[in-house]
Amino acid sequence: MTTPNASVPPVDVISAGIKSVPPGTQHCVMITPMADGRFDVVITEIRPNSAVPTYRQFVTVTAGAGAVSIVKIAPPA
Repeated sequence: MTTPNASVPPVDVISAGIKSVPPGTQHCVMITPMADGRFDVVITEIRPNSAVPTYRQFVTVTAGAGAVSIVKIAPPA
């Protein structure tokens, strides 16, 4: 899903984040296109213990060869 030189966290960091989400967690994702071509992505988790963490990221993508790939994931700036 990413380009070969994408500016994203290392695989082990992403994997650890995924593994930290408890089973039974529900997700709500809101994606808003931005004027500069990026996407404002807000992820809210509803965890079984009633915790509701929210994460916000700006995602840059590129389209080509019939596919869309992630170029960069960064905190809002």
